[in-house]
This record gives sequence, structure tokens and C-alpha cells, in this order.
Amino acid sequence: MAKGKRFISSLLLLLFFSAGTVFLILSYLMVFLYSKRVSLSELFFHFGFAFVFFSIGLALIVAFNLSKENRIKVILALVSSMLCLFVLEISLRASGTFMTDLEKGANGNYCSFLRLEKRNSWYRDHPPDTILNYFRTEFKFERNTNSLGLSERLISVNKPNYRIIGLGDSFTEGFGVSQDSTWLRKLERQLNHNSEIEVETINAGIGGSDPVYEYQLFKDKLLGLAPDLVILSINSSDIGDLAYRGGFERFRTDGTSGRDAPWWEWIYQLNHLTRLVAHNGFKLNHYLVSPSEDEEGRFRFVQLVGDVVAKLNTLADANDFDLLIVVHPTIYDFESEGYRDVEMEQFITEVKSSENQLIDVRHCFTKIDVTDKPVAQKYYWPIDRHFNQLGYNVYADCLYETVLEKVKSEAATEDLSSTKQRYPQP
Repeated sequence: MAKGKRFISSLLLLLFFSAGTVFLILSYLMVFLYSKRVSLSELFFHFGFAFVFFSIGLALIVAFNLSKENRIKVILALVSSMLCLFVLEISLRASGTFMTDLEKGANGNYCSFLRLEKRNSWYRDHPPDTILNYFRTEFKFERNTNSLGLSERLISVNKPNYRIIGLGDSFTEGFGVSQDSTWLRKLERQLNHNSEIEVETINAGIGGSDPVYEYQLFKDKLLGLAPDLVILSINSSDIGDLAYRGGFERFRTDGTSGRDAPWWEWIYQLNHLTRLVAHNGFKLNHYLVSPSEDEEGRFRFVQLVGDVVAKLNTLADANDFDLLIVVHPTIYDFESEGYRDVEMEQFITEVKSSENQLIDVRHCFTKIDVTDKPVAQKYYWPIDRHFNQLGYNVYADCLYETVLEKVKSEAATEDLSSTKQRYPQP
């Protein structure tokens, strides 16, 4: 008889806990579903978490055969604890404290760039001959890729008098503006308007890329296009990218590259309390790596980019093209007088002491009295933080005089009646 009562009591407790769980989930749904910040998978995760939490509590009550008074205390403790956790979760979501930059730019939708790190090739490029749609809270653009997987028009077999290839990440690809409004396309129009020869730019910028991937893409797929000038664009995001990915050792003999995302990233995606613990507790960065691992990777930045520049110089000498290195600021680099990351300042010093030609776009912003973050915000999207059209215009204007001089020099030495024929050398 006593066992039967305990069994019925346990069932009633289970129903109570289940009802409480449903109530919390419904509250959660009402608060966030309208804002599209909660997916069905997130709701199932938190429902499962609550169910497991209460089930463990129920199992403890039954296992220890607690008195009625103690059962009530445990129940109250479980319910209050769960309420506190859910209130904290909801508060973190409402404040957006631990939302990633991609989530902020995509209306709260989580996109895991870490799961894209493991690649089945040595290249970071787009699917060829397809349409890419970029949806952000602040803008929406459509891009077409060519047969090389670049956000670029079809590249003509007939080479123009002067061909420029731009290597870089999303700032070069032109996130935040239409395909014909990138800094490369504007530079092309400026040069063709003021030079006597035909100039063509090829946009080889790929969002999320870094100098090592960019070199590999250029060497294997773009060198045959016989460029006259290669522009390597670098910004502070490359520091974190290289710290996480490493250098050329990322390329495996089986033709793959990159590294696996942490196994627990799916929990990080679904639960903001996990993000709180990861970032504030363990001090992990947005790549979900420890401070010591990040510091070790950052220490190699100057060396890794130096290796890329050296390899590009070797190709330039063998294939008769010029190399121009460009460093440009992100919005965070206007929080201080120089670049925010000491590694970037070290790299600039290294390049200036070498024979390589460098343009620092930050100096061009300084010339138009853009010296601090409040003023600089005019040139960046507030949430996405890429350049807007004004920012890309400054970028193009900053390179114009230097590149025009190279074009005119080519015009003076080339026989313009025929296209220069060159064959790539490894």
C-alpha cells in the first residue's frame, strides 16, 4: 500500500514538473517567437533541458524517500532554479549581449562559420556559376559567381591591356554593396576614364578568406590569367583567422583543409547561458579557443603573412607582375590612434622596411578628418560593420593615384597594338 502511494505521488510530481515545463516553454515562446529570435530546435533544446532537470530532481526524491516537508523544499528549489535559469536566458537573448556579429546582421539567425572551416579542397571560394543572396538586417544584395567561383563577371579570354586581380576577404568581395559598386569596380571605372589603355579588375575577394587561402587560390586558379598587378588586401580580421587556422600546414595531402568545429558548438548555438560561461567564464573568443591558443596564433601573424608576401613576390618575379599590399581599417581600428592590434602595426613596420609597396587606407581616412570611431561610423554599416558605399569609395580613391601611375607606366612601355602574352611560371 505504501509503495502504491509513493508511486502515485511520483506520478503526480512528474505531472507537476511537466506542467511547469510546458508553462515555461510557452512563456519563452510568447516572449521571443514574435521577434524571430528563437527557432524550433532551440525550443526543443530548452524543453529537453527542463525535462532532464526535473527528472533528475524527481529521481532524487524517489531514491531518498524524502519526507513530505523535504519533498516540498526540493520541488520549490527545482522550480525556482529553473525559473531563474530561464529568466537569465531570456534576458541574455533580449539584450543581445552574446549574439555573434553574424546573428546581429542576420536578424538573430545563427550561422556557424566554424562548421565551414573544414573544407574538402585547398580553396576558399564559392560554388561556380551560381547566384548568391546576401541577406542582412541593413541590406540585401544578389551576386553572380563565374566559372572560377568568384563574385565576378565572366572573364574574357582576350586579355585587356592591363589586368588587376584583387585578393582579399569580404571587404574585397564587397559585402554591403552591390556587385558593381565594390572598391575594385569603382577603381576600374576611374582608371578607364583617365588612362589611354583598357584596364580590367578581377574581384577575387572571398568572404571569410585569409592571406594563406588567397595565395593558394591565386597560385592554382588565377595565375594563368596573366595579371599585370596583384593587390593583396589585409585587415585586422586576418589576425584572428590566421591565429585559428594556422599557415600552409592547414593543407592536407588528401586535398582537404581547415579544422573541425568544437563538438559542443551546437549547444553554444542554442543556449546563451552556455555563451555566458564560454566567454566570461573560460574567456574563449568568437572562434571558441582559449586565450593562450589565440595568443600563440596571433604571435605568428607577421611571420605567416610575411610567408605569403614572399611567395607572391616569387611568382611576381617569375611572371612579370607587380604586387601591391594594402592594409585597411575596420571600424574598431578607430578606437585608438593606430591600429587596435599590435600585430597589425608590426606587420606594417615590416612591410615598410622591405622593398614591397604598401598603401595604408587609414591614412586616407585621416586626410578627410576621419580620426575617431564616432566620425568613422559614417563609412560603415552600424550592425554588419563592413564598409558602406562611402567607405568603399574612400578605399578606391586611396588606391587610385598609385595604380594610375602603374597603368601609365605600362602604357608607355607596351605595344598597344597587341595583347601581351605571358605564361605562368610556378
